[in-house]
Amino acid sequence: MQAYIADLHEYNNGNLIGFWLDLEDKDAEDIRMEIQEFLDKRGHEEYAVHDWEEMPSYFGEYPDWEEVVEYVSGVQVHGAAFTAYWDHFYNCSLDDFQDRYSGSYDSSEDWAEQYLEDIGEVPEYLQYYIDYERYARDAGLSGEMAFFETNGLVHVFYNH
Repeated sequence: MQAYIADLHEYNNGNLIGFWLDLEDKDAEDIRMEIQEFLDKRGHEEYAVHDWEEMPSYFGEYPDWEEVVEYVSGVQVHGAAFTAYWDHFYNCSLDDFQDRYSGSYDSSEDWAEQYLEDIGEVPEYLQYYIDYERYARDAGLSGEMAFFETNGLVHVFYNH
């Protein structure tokens, strides 16, 4: 995950001069320091992000670096599940993700079956009579749960 940092003085004079900044394993202060070092070497003061690699473009040209670091950390730890969560709930914290995340399943029906088994509400002899697909659909329609499919998996979140 990277950001292309452009020197705005050079850009405004028709020159595309900048560098790709690796965002992984850095905090916001590390990022600011690398950008400032780049600008100091050039004798300029202003920059903008002109491109993102493996990052959502909505961070824009002048991102909140704390928000970027939160996103990168979440993706590093949780992968596609965090990306799906962030894209839907936008700008949520890693703690919020961990509070809401119910897991990844092959289908929403698999989630429903596991959920009802975990809470112990359905006696074993009745399990064959339950429409798990319908239960999952109703949980999504009611707003209780959110389901996002990515890369063949369904990521499930509590909407509390």
